[in-house]
Amino acid sequence: MIPYSKQTITFFDAIYVAMQVRFKSLTQGVEIQKFEESVARYVGSKFAVAVSSATAGLHLSHLALGVPARSK
Repeated sequence: MIPYSKQTITFFDAIYVAMQVRFKSLTQGVEIQKFEESVARYVGSKFAVAVSSATAGLHLSHLALGVPARSK
């Protein structure tokens, strides 16, 4: 297998994830809102949006920028 990345996951990261999966709003709610606000502050933006994947983020970026769909 060819390694393509190396993750750093601490014991506390694993505990935090285990705590979060117990909530009904796993992909929504207060924690996601806090994450978005934290990212917005870090990059100096008024808003930030968490998405499910890089592909979804790129798609939203194209829509926000008004990039036209490629014609066939």
